[in-house]
Amino acid sequence: DAAGEIAELGEGVDGFAAGDAVFTYCRRETLHWGGYAEYLPMDARHVAPIPQTVSVMQAAAIPLAALTAWQALVDHARLERGQNVLIHAGAGGVGSFAIPIAKHCGATVLTTASAANADYVRSLGADIVIDYRAQDWVAAAKRHCPQGVDAVLECLGGQVPVQSLDVIRMGGVIVCLNEPVEEAAAAARGVRRHRLFVTPDGEDLREIARLIDAGTLPVPPIQVLPLAEAARAMELSKAGHIRGKLVLAVRESA
Repeated sequence: DAAGEIAELGEGVDGFAAGDAVFTYCRRETLHWGGYAEYLPMDARHVAPIPQTVSVMQAAAIPLAALTAWQALVDHARLERGQNVLIHAGAGGVGSFAIPIAKHCGATVLTTASAANADYVRSLGADIVIDYRAQDWVAAAKRHCPQGVDAVLECLGGQVPVQSLDVIRMGGVIVCLNEPVEEAAAAARGVRRHRLFVTPDGEDLREIARLIDAGTLPVPPIQVLPLAEAARAMELSKAGHIRGKLVLAVRESA
């Protein structure tokens, strides 16, 4: 993820001007050295103006998590009004965007979260919160949706993808951010499965920005650290259980 001001435009680039505040998702094949830098050369197709209602710092925390949730639920799960979706880890970076995106699509949202995060995910729009530490989440999901959910967004890995097959209706879909369930196992349950590789997409970011400015998508809380503390930020990230996102400030005035 990165956000900042356009320093210079490449030849033939339209729709942007030097000084515009923009945000983007940087993948290795599109940006070899990553985003821990003062200047980033980016393909204009992968860049969008930041939402008008957020700061550059807040915008830097949006692209990857929001694009992941958007492409998983809108492009792959094709979530529709009246459907049910189970979103794992609703208080996480992806889940915090996935819940309101699913509500925007008109779905009923079940999510797994700890008791400490229950109020937070409800504030995002979750209809049913399953405390995975206090109960069997598979049994709880079946109890709330005996017919099975229409879609699952799986971002935890381990045994969770396979276990998730037990709560999906025939003809439903599971979108995995890590290793997907085996195709044969999903097919035996009549479930479609997708492994999501997030794609940098400026048009998707423009739609996400529009929803943020409309108040439909809340922006996650951020913790800002100076670029010099990048190693500490990585350690905090690896430790997990961070609500919101970590942002590195390249300059003190950023």
